[in-house]
Amino acid sequence: MAGRSAASLGPTIAPMTTRRLGSAEEDQLTRAERDIGARLGERPFDFRAMAAISNIYRAATSVRNHMEQRVLAGYGLSWSAFTVMWVLWIWGEQETGQVAAETGTTKGTLTGVLKTLEGRRLVLRSAHPDDGRRVLVRLSPRGLAVIEEVFPLFNAQETFAASALEPGEQEQLAHLLRKLNARLDAPNGDGVDTGVEAPYVRGRTIMGPRAV
Repeated sequence: MAGRSAASLGPTIAPMTTRRLGSAEEDQLTRAERDIGARLGERPFDFRAMAAISNIYRAATSVRNHMEQRVLAGYGLSWSAFTVMWVLWIWGEQETGQVAAETGTTKGTLTGVLKTLEGRRLVLRSAHPDDGRRVLVRLSPRGLAVIEEVFPLFNAQETFAASALEPGEQEQLAHLLRKLNARLDAPNGDGVDTGVEAPYVRGRTIMGPRAV
């Protein structure tokens, strides 16, 4: 092998380009979007909407990864587990169906999350007093202590992430995202439910984490 010439080793593989949608660099994202436009440009696609929605998705993924690595991993919490604890912290004891709806998770996913949290003595489950088939869930004293310790750290990282924007821009972004959420959550809307879970609390929550 050592005696073979460079030419005999086969074609040289070009280094991986970073002009991809997963890049964290704004100029690379812009080039990626231009590449997409060039590839699909003659078709009647809404590229403006595509850029807006794909950047929302990338931002949400980046936020989730950042929070899990910088805060939640230190407490052995998944994003879903933290979100469930957040909901129970803010609104207290609830039926499991309510928790699933608030966090945007399926009941099957929630069952696994609650099993893990219960095993760590962070939540307590009990039968509904009026219907034994329904289950109530609440934070345990230990769970309350954990969420009260974790959330200030989580919020500090929210502040760090949002500091890329001016205060007025932060308010505008929150306003625009509420409009988008309202559009998709409208009961008579034309949207398609893909079953994809979303990352921060739904409905009545103004701020705070969503599940997955």
